[in-house]
Amino acid sequence: MVNAAATDDRNGTILDISADEWLRVFAVNVTGAFLMSRAVLPTMVGAGGGSIIHIASQLGRVAAPARAAYCTSKGAIIQLAKAMAVDHAGDNIRVNALSPGAI
Repeated sequence: MVNAAATDDRNGTILDISADEWLRVFAVNVTGAFLMSRAVLPTMVGAGGGSIIHIASQLGRVAAPARAAYCTSKGAIIQLAKAMAVDHAGDNIRVNALSPGAI
């Protein structure tokens, strides 16, 4: 499975964006990946393995000005992949995050 859904944030620091905007970005970028992963993991476990790829971003590792919500959410995706990889390695499920740059 590939978790590639993402939304962009309104450019701004945490002083410029609202709590609703912050939550919207996290709902799509992080919670979406969480929910999709939860939906497919039982099938993968039952099948004896699988692969989940989360599309993160270089901005999850290196911050950009005025991109607080997006950068933080993509950093969370990277950590979600790491946590899931550790949790499900014994189930023969690989979990990775890809971090493309600007395209």
